[in-house]
Amino acid sequence: MSPMLYATEKHRAVTAILLVFMFIFAELLIYDGDSKIEFEDREISNTISTQQPSQLMDTYISELDPNINFENSNHIYIGNNQAQENRSILKFSNNLQNNDSVIHASLTITCENWFGNTGYTPVLFAAGIKSSYTDDEVTWNNIDNNIAWSLPGAKSLLDRTHWEVKADMSLIGTNVYEVTFNVTNIVQNDIINAQSNFDFLLSGMGGHYRCAGEGNQTQSFNPILELEVMSGTSL
Repeated sequence: MSPMLYATEKHRAVTAILLVFMFIFAELLIYDGDSKIEFEDREISNTISTQQPSQLMDTYISELDPNINFENSNHIYIGNNQAQENRSILKFSNNLQNNDSVIHASLTITCENWFGNTGYTPVLFAAGIKSSYTDDEVTWNNIDNNIAWSLPGAKSLLDRTHWEVKADMSLIGTNVYEVTFNVTNIVQNDIINAQSNFDFLLSGMGGHYRCAGEGNQTQSFNPILELEVMSGTSL
C-alpha cells in the first residue's frame, strides 16, 4: 500500500473513532440532563409546612394522691418537692398522611415555678408513653381502673420510652416560664408504630411546676405541639 493510501485510511479510522466518541458523549449529556430534570421535579414535589395537631386531653398523676384521676383540672403539675412527685400526660391527634415525614417536633407549655430545691436548677423532661391508658381513669398507680403501671408513676421502661434531652426554659414573667421540649424522636416513633395519637409523659426534678392545661382560660398559655412536616415524594 502506498504511503498516501495508508495515510488516507488512517485518517478515516481516526475520524470514525472520533465520531463514535462524540456520539457516546452526546448520549451521556442527554442522560445527565434528563437525570437533573427528574431530580428537580422530585425535589419540587416535596413541600415543608408547620402543623399544630389538636390537643385531645391532659392530666397529671400524683404520688400524694396515687388513686385519683385529675383529667378535668385546668392545670397540670410536673416535678417534685419535699412531699411528693407529680407527672403530667398530654395527648394530641395524629392526622398525618402516609407520605408525610416529621423533620422536627416541639411541645411548648407555660409553667409557674411553685417550688425550687435550694442549690438545684429545676429541669423538665419528656418521654413517650408505651402503655395504653384510659384518659379518665389513669392515676399514679394505674393505667386504668383494673390495670397497674409496671411501676407506679410510669417509672418503668415497659411503660414509657427513655427521657429526651431536658427542656429549654425561657422566663416570660415573674416566676413564669415558657417550656419547650424537643419531642422529635417521640413523634417519629409514634408514626413508625402507627399510633393514632401522640402521647407525652412530662417529669421534672429539682423543683415543682404548675403549668397551664388545655382548659386554662388564657388560651395563649395552652399546650402547643408544633410539627415541621415534609409532604410529598421522598427524595
